[in-house]
Amino acid sequence: MLDAVYRGDRPARRKRGCRPGRQGVIVKLRKLTSQFGNTLSAEDVKWSLAIGMVRQPVMKGTLKSSGFNVDNLVTVIDDRTVELNTLGMTSYTLESLQNNLFYIHDSKEAKLHVTPDDPTANKWLSKNLADYSGWKLEEFTPGTSLTVTADPNWGGDRGSVKRVVVKAVPDTATRTQLVKTGEAQIANGFEYDQYSSMTGVSGVSVLKCTSQTRDTMMFNTKTGPLADEKVRQAVSMAIDRAALAKGAYAGLADPAGSIFPAVKDSPTYKYDPDGAKKLLAQTQYANGFPLTLSYSVSRPGPVAKSSAVLIQSMLAKVGITVQLLNVASPTDFSSALIDGRFQAVLYSEPIVIADPAFYTYAFYSTGAPSNSTGWSNPEFDAARTQLAATRARTRTSGRPCSRRWPDWWTRAPRSSLWWRSGT
Repeated sequence: MLDAVYRGDRPARRKRGCRPGRQGVIVKLRKLTSQFGNTLSAEDVKWSLAIGMVRQPVMKGTLKSSGFNVDNLVTVIDDRTVELNTLGMTSYTLESLQNNLFYIHDSKEAKLHVTPDDPTANKWLSKNLADYSGWKLEEFTPGTSLTVTADPNWGGDRGSVKRVVVKAVPDTATRTQLVKTGEAQIANGFEYDQYSSMTGVSGVSVLKCTSQTRDTMMFNTKTGPLADEKVRQAVSMAIDRAALAKGAYAGLADPAGSIFPAVKDSPTYKYDPDGAKKLLAQTQYANGFPLTLSYSVSRPGPVAKSSAVLIQSMLAKVGITVQLLNVASPTDFSSALIDGRFQAVLYSEPIVIADPAFYTYAFYSTGAPSNSTGWSNPEFDAARTQLAATRARTRTSGRPCSRRWPDWWTRAPRSSLWWRSGT
């Protein structure tokens, strides 16, 4: 949809040309047509990003952390060119633009559905397509099904697929059967032992590609035992990540070696239940304590229950009595996370931007959108800001982020458990 280049006080990163001017990202729009016959324009970009920050508040935080000036984000250069204004480049400024929250609508059509009570047309946009994706909405039942067809007047390059039907099938056994019979061409989110049952079935391919999405155990650090960093470290040491990957994930996940994915020399996790007991002995919880561990099959998925049961057993060996709390409603689970209404919780964190500086902002920085644990550390915030200003080749080689704060991972409010398979 767009080609972006940066111009400012650093060498240009380019897909097409770059010319001198104010500090910012120049976006050149492709000639695409919406479902309503309108051509992608600079006004579409300006309006969509403005309302996007209202409709999705996390979008504003992501743009701000990426160096963009959220109070003066878009300058229109001409009808097919805009400048996204920055206050300073980070190591992931351009990469952040791939975020699917930064959705560009057909503003001409969407504005027809603005009302005094709904100035962003949120109600209409939530049930209709007005964009430049190249697909027309045939049918949409929220939470149940979606059907789109290829728009022949779109103007972009596309493959051979002309129609896509997406259906919500909550039961994993039913999904398995749909794949085996060929009624569904793509499906995921199965119980991990079900993947094995599909391996070798004629016409079915099971693909394993370990992603950087990690499943974690989040701690509420505001009050109680988990406010003590030694207790959090002891909990982490008491968890056998290799056993979890083998048991709950049927071997289709990689045990997390460190808190950072794919960063050389990060401090590594050690399974050491005896060491965990010694750490607890240095606190007021030498005899253990009760811990409520919340989980939901909505995220990280069906594997959550078996993971929770295994963790319950592991922590019992160091004197921690775990009560499991299954939050059945995805909405209730999401609300509890946002509000910080948990003691400990199993969660899944996709790495939206594969950059340690963004990753550490999103989940650990003070006031970050995804940091609901209550954890705040000014020293960490300063180090993360310094990291974000570091060139990519330096971040992962001679001066890895772990050397900037070698012991902070022992204080962190999250413990990585494993890297999720993209099966």
